[in-house]
Amino acid sequence: MKINRWIALALIAMLVVGMMAAVTYTTFAQGSGTDNDDASETKDNSAALQGQAAITLEEAEAIALARYPGAKVVATELENEGGALLYSIELDNGAEVELDANTGTILPTESEAGSDSDG
Repeated sequence: MKINRWIALALIAMLVVGMMAAVTYTTFAQGSGTDNDDASETKDNSAALQGQAAITLEEAEAIALARYPGAKVVATELENEGGALLYSIELDNGAEVELDANTGTILPTESEAGSDSDG
């Protein structure tokens, strides 16, 4: 009888561990599928922040294109980073320009730190 109890306890333990693994896997799988939700939230946040920015999206893109003549805008996003409104503008030449949404000042980026683009 003692062996049957041990077998029953072992089976119950295996079932519990298996269920915990299934729940963890399901949670992870659902978490990785929320990228589309994040993208829509970013668009909503960007639209809400637009009213707070002194520089319009079009002005920000014009400033970035003046810095990189001949380039074209791939994507523009308005973000609140640490309390500062920033436009993040991706160009087709691989450059990413960040600029202050209130002053229009281009901020240094990591890619610019390693290159000597100013001369």
